[in-house]
Amino acid sequence: MATSYDMACDDREKPFGWTWLANAVRPVLAEMDVAQALAFNLLLRECKDLMPPSVVDALQPWFDKAQSKLKQEGHAKASRWPQKIAIRPQGPPLLAAKTLRSTMDTVSDALFSERQIKADYRSAQSLGYRPVRLHPLGLVRTGLITYLVATFGDFSDPRLLALHRLKSVKLLDQETVTPRGFDLNEYLVQDRLNFGSGKQIQLSLRMFTAAAAHLQDTPLSKDQTIQPDKDDRRKVLVSATVGESPRLVWWLLGFGKQVEVLEPESVRRSIDNTCRY
Repeated sequence: MATSYDMACDDREKPFGWTWLANAVRPVLAEMDVAQALAFNLLLRECKDLMPPSVVDALQPWFDKAQSKLKQEGHAKASRWPQKIAIRPQGPPLLAAKTLRSTMDTVSDALFSERQIKADYRSAQSLGYRPVRLHPLGLVRTGLITYLVATFGDFSDPRLLALHRLKSVKLLDQETVTPRGFDLNEYLVQDRLNFGSGKQIQLSLRMFTAAAAHLQDTPLSKDQTIQPDKDDRRKVLVSATVGESPRLVWWLLGFGKQVEVLEPESVRRSIDNTCRY
């Protein structure tokens, strides 16, 4: 069996361990149709950087099968379909932050096995690295950067760490200690990904109608309202419950004089203080 399927057997102890040999041709048992081939092709193209490298390696036989299926005679139209689909982030075409494969592999293993890691970490404000011990809680991709949600050492408050700022990552034997009641989705709902405190505020804006047009299609929140400004027909009044954060201020600054913050006062002050420099 090992010879037939390019596999190696570790028979030093029972139960025996089996693994694929390097460059082995792994069998794909189920027949793949065109729709499935298109799905695998798009998954590889758009989500490769979101998946741990070990997962990409494990799925490689299916990716190869998908490529082969789309190249078969009679599927010329299907093979051209991926070139007709594009996904691009808003804003300038920045390059994604590069994360070491060894870092991604070790962090993924730590999340799966629920074990701690030690690493050298450099914060955005620092030029040097410092040793840290982390309890990994989750991974979050935000277009160009992948963040690790984790707690430091004996602390229990989850923090966000840019994965590309970790190096020399090693898996420890100690199990991860998860803060009581922690839920990754709830953590993100609290706007922590925007580096805020999780505090929800009632944001009130006066905006030029053209500047606020996109909020009709992509609202700030479920309770967002947009009303005509009775004092100026060129403008509208926007109200929404959002998380208070530096990124909210950054987003508002991008509108320049097309937006005026009415409430809360804390956001008005942040805008004013930033515009002084």
